[in-house]
This record gives sequence, C-alpha cells and structure tokens, in this order.
Amino acid sequence: MARRPHRSPHGRPWLAGSLVLLLAAGGCSYFHHASKAAAAGKRPVTASLTLKPFLVNLADPGGMSFLRVQIALGLTAPEPTGAAAGPAIAAARDGIISTLTTSTSAQLLAPDGKAKLKQRLLAMLRRKAPMLRVGRIYFTDFLIQH
Repeated sequence: MARRPHRSPHGRPWLAGSLVLLLAAGGCSYFHHASKAAAAGKRPVTASLTLKPFLVNLADPGGMSFLRVQIALGLTAPEPTGAAAGPAIAAARDGIISTLTTSTSAQLLAPDGKAKLKQRLLAMLRRKAPMLRVGRIYFTDFLIQH
C-alpha cells in the first residue's frame, strides 16, 4: 500500500510566511524611497501652472539671438488663487525673464543646456516665489533664433 504524504492541519505555512516577507520587503522599500525623496526636498507634483510665453533676447554677442519659450510650472501644492496669485506670478515671470536673458544660445544648445536652465530656474523660483511651491519645470515650447 502506498503511503500518503502528511498534510499539516494549518494548510501551507510556507506560503503565509512568504507572503508576510514579501509585504514587509515592499513596505520597507516604499518607506525607504519616500524618506529619500523627503530628505531631498522632492514632493510629488500635484498641479501645474502654464505661464504665458516668453520672448527674450539672449546674452549672445551682438544681441541678435532670441529665445521663445513657454513654461509650465509643476507645483507641489494647489495653485494660489485670489490676491496671492497676482504677485506670485509676477515675481515668477520677472525672475524667469532675468534668468533667461543671462543665458547664451551656446549654453542652451549644449547637450545638457536645457537641464541646467531648468535647475537655475527652479532654484530662482524657490527663492523669489516660494509661495508657488514649484517642484518641477516643464518646457512646452522652446525655440532659439539667431
């Protein structure tokens, strides 16, 4: 007569143990990444604010290069409304124009030129318009003319 394998009255304990370990690892991974993002000051973008297009002279010798760019701001908080919105957007536009006009076409056309410009704009917006809570910069239109 063949022997039947012994079955535990509790089912498959190895399956339950594996599931618990998998969930624990997933939770640790989530909290690890969330804490790294918080430490780096990165919050998720929850809203966006598209600004009117900018048309500026670049800082090239001769002053004959132009940049037309449209920028959307990725915000980590709801867009300001009411009386706070006007001054915040005016400060943002002023700072963006000041930053753009100090750039040259060679800087912007370099392989990492747009990424560096985004970093400069983000740092400036966090200083000049902190009430907007800008987390990301998006270029939705970008044209350089010589």
